[in-house]
Amino acid sequence: MAISKGASDTENRLGLAYQMAEVDVTTLIIGGTNVTATATEINEVADLSAQGALVKIDSVALTAVELAGTEVATSFTFPTSAIFLNAWLDVTDAESATVDVGTADTSNDPNGMLAAASVASLGYVGQVSTVGLSNLLVSGDNVTVTASGDLNSCLATLYIRYLELA
Repeated sequence: MAISKGASDTENRLGLAYQMAEVDVTTLIIGGTNVTATATEINEVADLSAQGALVKIDSVALTAVELAGTEVATSFTFPTSAIFLNAWLDVTDAESATVDVGTADTSNDPNGMLAAASVASLGYVGQVSTVGLSNLLVSGDNVTVTASGDLNSCLATLYIRYLELA
């Protein structure tokens, strides 16, 4: 039964219910936005081997352990083939200090991602990378954080945006 102009409200409701029962509807909402792609389309977009490269964003929680005033390795390590794009912090508990974010291992650039980013105010702090291309190739390197002092109340989330190559 379809919706008809001359049909009663009850008949139209029954027709609509019938039409809806015929369709397999799966709703995915991300950040308040309805995603209308099929599972196959999503898997195809997220298939690194099919695309050759994917832009990814990872996050790392920063607490007093990571913000102790010395260079500390975070829980994030870049994939084997990656190019760093940019990074930012979401400060949720501020403290008057600055934070450097960079890499250890091969690239060994402790402030190459964020240099002296202030964590004195709540909200987002970040920058677009201005380092040379050779420093952007961070394949397999561990991300480090260095606070300007021993921060015991600061809380933040570090977001890292990078290109993973196939």
